[in-house]
Amino acid sequence: MQEWITNKELSYLPTMLKAELYQIIKEHKEAPIYEADQLLISHSHKVVRLPPYHCDLNVIEFMWSLLKRRVASNNVGQEVGNIVKLTEEAFSSITPQDWQKQCEHVKHLEDKFYERDGCMDNITDKFIIELGNDSSTDSDTSDDAYASDSDMSGIVSFDHNYCEEK
Repeated sequence: MQEWITNKELSYLPTMLKAELYQIIKEHKEAPIYEADQLLISHSHKVVRLPPYHCDLNVIEFMWSLLKRRVASNNVGQEVGNIVKLTEEAFSSITPQDWQKQCEHVKHLEDKFYERDGCMDNITDKFIIELGNDSSTDSDTSDDAYASDSDMSGIVSFDHNYCEEK
């Protein structure tokens, strides 16, 4: 890690931990260039990356699910030699309408996520935590002062119906 940073003519402290060195590397490492992206861009297509860990926003995952369901529903005898044939039949049975339906489903999910995120932004903007009270001082170390500092009475409970009302 130190060698990479040095080769890029960046600076670091010898006492830095790996996590700190990694942060420097992340900040200065160029994004990879993928051949497939370049091919798509050369044909006037825009490449949009899915957010990590959100397979529910990837249409192909729904199509794989559809394919597996079609194979499973026809795999009555569960013969291993039949799987290739059933899979090929399932692939050929997928229609443009199937793709359209799954794309619309993902758009619906995106809209729901967007709505929830906006709602959460509104809620978190109004979420204020007030701990302790003004009567305790920093020099007071009694058990009573500690108890008042850790008092959670200033926290307002989350209203789960807030989003549904908006």
